[in-house]
Amino acid sequence: MRTLVDPQEFVETYSPPTDVGPDELVSQYELAIETSNRRQTDNKPAGSQAVASELNLPRNRLREWVDGDSVPDAKRGVDRARERGWIGLNYADEPVIPLILLTAALIAAGSLNQNWIPRWTMPTLEEGRLIRSDLQALGVDARTVHVNDAKRATEIEPAEDGSVLGRVLHVLGVPHGAEGDASLPDFLDDAPRFARKEFARRVYDLDHRQLDDDADWWAVMGESLSELLREAVAELVDNVATDPVELTDDGILVTRGVVHTLRRSFEWHPSEMAEACHDIVPRFDETPTKEQFLAEAEFSETPVMNVFGNYNRMLRAAGIEPRQQDSVTKDELREEFRRVVRELGKLPTISEMDEHGRFSHQTYINYWGKWSTAKQEIDVPALDE
Repeated sequence: MRTLVDPQEFVETYSPPTDVGPDELVSQYELAIETSNRRQTDNKPAGSQAVASELNLPRNRLREWVDGDSVPDAKRGVDRARERGWIGLNYADEPVIPLILLTAALIAAGSLNQNWIPRWTMPTLEEGRLIRSDLQALGVDARTVHVNDAKRATEIEPAEDGSVLGRVLHVLGVPHGAEGDASLPDFLDDAPRFARKEFARRVYDLDHRQLDDDADWWAVMGESLSELLREAVAELVDNVATDPVELTDDGILVTRGVVHTLRRSFEWHPSEMAEACHDIVPRFDETPTKEQFLAEAEFSETPVMNVFGNYNRMLRAAGIEPRQQDSVTKDELREEFRRVVRELGKLPTISEMDEHGRFSHQTYINYWGKWSTAKQEIDVPALDE
């Protein structure tokens, strides 16, 4: 399971006006400052000429750093993101859920402008309240823009550290400026169940319409999404809910049971369960089995399944590596995938593979990179229409 918001990916969102990339520029800055401090005499750091000579770097680049107090934008940004606790995250860390909610909201009803400021459209006060609540969970105040502009929609943006948060959301999968149509973020492919559910919940919150005259379906969601994004969201909702959903040309039809699943609160918060992992696992000489762990835990297997999908995913979300299983070949994975297809009569969703397959969907991701790629590349028997 990946770490969310890799620091290097964050740094690479910057475009410094130099002949080196942002990651290299940050490395040069840190090395220059370290060299200046190391070579100090009479408690005075070495100047830019001495540092440039030792490092064989242009003095005009180092002068503003070593002799002055200038800092590259990428360095300042990544340091601020670290101070905020927004990068290098495990899934069970506190900022993850509000970051996922804001990512979903920006993809469903917002944009990341050329200045890296995220803005969420606020057609109703309730939708505005949701965005403000998500921002406040990150310790960020919100402000409203275009309130009295009849030609532009009212929007919400961060009142501070907006471009830093915008770059974080970009690393999570939000398109920047005119990069193209939004798609589901890659991190959802191997995310724990709670992360996928929270993403789907916020899309529903911001883009649904209740159906008062339909006996079978409670609401339609995703009407404003592009066709490809709507199809991906439909599969995501189908993965996290037990009731069926139906994808149409205009939206995604969902039952009342689906809505209940999306909006149901956690019996145990992911961060509480991660804390239990860090408390219980060190009691054993090696990573405990699920049965050993649950014998020590205050919660049962049910919240583990509801929140993370399975035991190993909970461990990975807490930054703990599960026990190594016997190696499996790609051919074995292909054959097991086909068996599950024959059993279900259709291509399995993530949750169906975890439930019916010998190997979790994460094992397929380990080999193919993405769950969707595995489904595309594995030949399956013809399915009845």
